[in-house]
Amino acid sequence: MKKLMLLFAAILYFQNSYSQPGRLDASFGNKGIVRTDFGVFSKYSYGAQGKQVLTQRNGTIYLTFETHGQTLITRLLADGRADASYANNGYSQSTSISPAASALQKDGKIVVVGSSNYLFAIVRYSTNGTLDTTFSKDGKQTTDFGAGTEDEAHSIAIQKDGKIIVVGVSYVQPDYAKGALARYNTDGSLDTTFSQVIL
Repeated sequence: MKKLMLLFAAILYFQNSYSQPGRLDASFGNKGIVRTDFGVFSKYSYGAQGKQVLTQRNGTIYLTFETHGQTLITRLLADGRADASYANNGYSQSTSISPAASALQKDGKIVVVGSSNYLFAIVRYSTNGTLDTTFSKDGKQTTDFGAGTEDEAHSIAIQKDGKIIVVGVSYVQPDYAKGALARYNTDGSLDTTFSQVIL
């Protein structure tokens, strides 16, 4: 089995930085680069793929990544060091969502969307990296856009009132797809004042 590694670099621009514009920030990780061992093992040759970076005002960094059909989140400190106090030694619970897109709520919770079993899938993590049981009771929600469709959520936005808008695609036939849009309440239920839409 191969230990999967993901290498990512952050290029930070600051008006009052001591480094020249466009250069790696040497105060982050090892001269601007962090190599993270996610501790994920697989007999398959799938590598870990970073999908999205989320940041908080205090400099904390959340990295959403996928490996072998599973999505996880890891938390890094402002200097690039892994935060071992987050979830299980720095890694959240995994969920079978792919592809993954994520958004950070004002309260620090993270919402991740994608597809699971050919359905729109959405999960929410608590600030400690566990699934948020106040969201659809188990932290997970799926939406079917119709019999025979294969649905994938690709992007997410969180409104000021906390409601969650998710957009993606619904494959009506293998070679025929339409855009798909749904809105969820803060508890994970579908917002019935907002129609599910296939565009």
